[in-house]
Amino acid sequence: MYTLQNWVNENNISASDTDQLSEWMSQQNLSNMFIQRNDNSLFRNLSTKSFSSSTVFQIQSLPDVAKRNAHRIDFSDGAADVFIYEGFEQKYYIILFLSTGLIGILTSMLIFFSGFKKEINDIRILNQKISDIGAGSLDTPISITGNDEIAYLTSGIESMRVSLLEKEQHEQEMKQAQQRLVLGMAHDLRTPLATLLTDLELLKRQPSETDKLKYAERALIKTQEIRTLSDQLFEYFLASAAEPVLLEPCESAKYALGDYLSELYLYLSQEGFEVYAEELFSQEVKVRIHMEYMNRIINNIFSNIQKYADRQEPIFFSTNRTDDYLIISFRNKIAAAPYSPSTGIGVKNIALMMQKMNGKMEQFADSTYYEIQLYFPICQDSFPSESTC
Repeated sequence: MYTLQNWVNENNISASDTDQLSEWMSQQNLSNMFIQRNDNSLFRNLSTKSFSSSTVFQIQSLPDVAKRNAHRIDFSDGAADVFIYEGFEQKYYIILFLSTGLIGILTSMLIFFSGFKKEINDIRILNQKISDIGAGSLDTPISITGNDEIAYLTSGIESMRVSLLEKEQHEQEMKQAQQRLVLGMAHDLRTPLATLLTDLELLKRQPSETDKLKYAERALIKTQEIRTLSDQLFEYFLASAAEPVLLEPCESAKYALGDYLSELYLYLSQEGFEVYAEELFSQEVKVRIHMEYMNRIINNIFSNIQKYADRQEPIFFSTNRTDDYLIISFRNKIAAAPYSPSTGIGVKNIALMMQKMNGKMEQFADSTYYEIQLYFPICQDSFPSESTC
């Protein structure tokens, strides 16, 4: 409006100079102007393409619009009200809409990349932890929280880390136990071996056959002790091996185990023990065994009873059962002076071999009595007749 007033004054323009006003509008890049004096239209140059339908209606009723939006301009032929509209409101809303959209897009991208950055950091941390696990470092837990796929994957890797850690600890414990066992066995072997060497040395120096026979018998006893210890050590490493064993098909417990118990009964009777055996297989159940393992188990039980049981007291055989196991028990009174010191390897061998047959072993002892129990899994109807355990 200020520019229009200066141009009108400089060029002595009247409100009815339509050509000059149209030219001025073209120079100013204007497309909508209305001039009115005393409710009479003096100049009208409108481009309705910039207006909405409601705005066109208002412009067509300019007297109402001019009262609110027109400005007074002094023309050469008198003052008049001039109304100029260039759609600044629409431009404002377009700019506002574009700005808002741009801000929304930038904000969304910021939020997205913030979350994406967190996922990238989580993946980087996860990759580092996996590298640590690969290098053998299992002590540091992985702590990525959330409900997304990365957190789910992290949970699985953490479970794997815990399993590997438990396995490593178990292997360390097994290794330490084996080392203790080997050291104990080495110590136990040294005692009868030293005695054997002494007896053999004395045997060479004896003048009479009677004295030589006495030292030869002592040497034979020590040789048998060494052989027993070596056999037990061999059994331990054989039973602790990771290779699976093929069990016999399901068979009645009376037939699968009866011969072994009868054999043990005979051995103990020949050694002078009194054996009491209840009705062992009153209930019909089926079990699976490994024949070589059962032979070794019976030999170990016989050896333990022979060495540590009181020969003046009876040995008790009994059976029991639960829903899942047939339990065979051997109970004896502990001798006041054992035949030889215990290494414990025989019981370890029994436990390992029972475990390889999917069963278990338990032992109970106090100052008077000792009892060992063998748990054999009972074959169910769905139990396969052939499988590798």
